Amino acid sequence: MVYGYARCSTNEMRQDIDRQKRELKKLGVKDDKNIFWEYESGTKDDRAELQKLLDIVKPGDSAYTA
Repeated sequence: MVYGYARCSTNEMRQDIDRQKRELKKLGVKDDKNIFWEYESGTKDDRAELQKLLDIVKPGDSAYTA
């Protein structure tokens, strides 16, 4: 399975996460449900969507960030 993770540090009014989602699709993430995204600081240790991704990725899967 191919997954993607997109993150912006500020809210949707200041940054557009859709560009990252488009890039992930170009990298082979075919299904929107396989793109995990959130607006969180990169310094936070408890990013919920990143943790969801890490919980489902198995050996042989691919995970990309944009």
